[in-house]
Amino acid sequence: MRCKLALLLAALLAVLSGCSLAQPEEGNGDRFAGFFVVYDSMDAVRDSFENNPNLTTYGTDTLRTQYGTYSLPQEIVVGEKQKDGQYSFGMEGRSLFLIHGSDPNGPQIFSETISDMANLQFECQDSENETANIISGTLYIGPPLDAGPEWDQFTDSGYLTFYRVYETSEGMVYLKNSGNGSVGLGSYYETHTYASALAGKKASETIKVTVNMEYKPRLEKLTVSQFDGNNMLLQSDELALREELPELECLPDTAWVLVEEKSRDGTVRTAYSPPDSGEESWHTVVLLDDSGLGKAADLFIRFAHTEEDRQGG
Repeated sequence: MRCKLALLLAALLAVLSGCSLAQPEEGNGDRFAGFFVVYDSMDAVRDSFENNPNLTTYGTDTLRTQYGTYSLPQEIVVGEKQKDGQYSFGMEGRSLFLIHGSDPNGPQIFSETISDMANLQFECQDSENETANIISGTLYIGPPLDAGPEWDQFTDSGYLTFYRVYETSEGMVYLKNSGNGSVGLGSYYETHTYASALAGKKASETIKVTVNMEYKPRLEKLTVSQFDGNNMLLQSDELALREELPELECLPDTAWVLVEEKSRDGTVRTAYSPPDSGEESWHTVVLLDDSGLGKAADLFIRFAHTEEDRQGG
């Protein structure tokens, strides 16, 4: 069976896959779908869940103690699907999870990966008795806006809470008030396997979700310079550090472009010349918010279309 992957790139990212899914057996319960990651202090995270406008009661939790077993109402935060295909959980965070799509004329036949993380990867491994969906994404972490020179990426990174995302058989997506926490960089993943039935045959479905945390410095200056064929500087521009970077239309005589990213860690320089096919290149920079959580932004570099254009004709 084949797996198809379609990437929808915008400010946020949704991925559709044509990999067929093993159908859950009745009574298997809700499925683990992935993570909603919040980057804040433990107290702030707890408050954002307990006072969430999407908080509701759903089913029960079982509490086992030395005095017996008790059933308590389970509180969840229900996700609201947005026009861009993403889900809002009533608090700030980043998504990486896989939900089941359904054909109105038949059973569930595809999966949809919801993510606004960088470096999204999706792999579907499909065999007669097992379906495995493997997804991963990257969170960029750096110094907060008020960080002093002593800030250290290995000891001073903020607190990450990995809320587990679940999906019901009816398609409701929600968070439980459970999930592990982490401080610092590295990777965090979970793997869950479910017994399923596909076309009347016993099978299993596995999902593995990995979040990678990668350090990025806080940019202080972003400069783009254009040079001609004799390496003479034609023009240099300092760009505002914002999520939507302007598209660079190169001068007719531009032979190559130099992008310089300055931070307290030093200056990183990247050179671009016209690509072999087409006239457009792009350079990705990571911009940190006030807390130090980063988001990738693309700088598109458009070279002159023809040799005649480059000669000013």
